[in-house]
Amino acid sequence: MQSEKAAEALSICNSIFQENNSFVAWHWDDRFNAIVSEVKIENVKQVVEALEKYFDHYWDEQTIAQAPGKIQSLATRVGGVRSGQRLYTSDPDSDVILLSTFWPWQNGTKVSIRMIVDIVDIDMN
Repeated sequence: MQSEKAAEALSICNSIFQENNSFVAWHWDDRFNAIVSEVKIENVKQVVEALEKYFDHYWDEQTIAQAPGKIQSLATRVGGVRSGQRLYTSDPDSDVILLSTFWPWQNGTKVSIRMIVDIVDIDMN
């Protein structure tokens, strides 16, 4: 299962890169064990279109409270969802969630996009 999700994440990252290759470059983020790209604000619209194309769900500050428990736990693990931020997810009913964060910078110049795969199994009992 992990290799399938890793391959899915790589495929999504590659697709986003191919569609936006002039301004999306991925590197490793030790803080969240994720791959990350910092996108200039003028390119955000194209990246959001790609995220919405490849992820079935997204959650923001107003909708995260209605998200399934797994998604709420994942949101907490990445620092919560604040105003202007989004979490894009694969099927929330899956045992393994593919997650992408969309975090605008406070100075308004960029947005960080992170891809996180195979978050540690969450025991909701």
